[in-house]
Amino acid sequence: TYVGYSYGVLDIVISFDEPTSVSALTFCFGGSSGYCPRDIEFFTSNDYENWTSQGQLANSIQPSKNTQAVPVVFYSPAECNYFEILVTSCFYSANYGNDYLYPCISELKLFK
Repeated sequence: TYVGYSYGVLDIVISFDEPTSVSALTFCFGGSSGYCPRDIEFFTSNDYENWTSQGQLANSIQPSKNTQAVPVVFYSPAECNYFEILVTSCFYSANYGNDYLYPCISELKLFK
């Protein structure tokens, strides 16, 4: 399943049926490696109105294959009802400007 491939910032919100602890995630990019997310911020919320930043991944690694997972591990698990991933740039937009901002995630896994 591809998430993205439309112009602009990619915003993914995952909701849980009950408070869930998130300690890490992995993602793969879709299509060309230039569409791989580069700058990402992670947020959590319990009510969908008040969000807390859990950190940023700035200038992430650029995998050579779209089957290579990019790992992200948090210093401590965050318990939440909602988990948000905000992708503000991909490698194409970082190199060629925002006219090329088409980030794409092809696979996303969250870990407790």
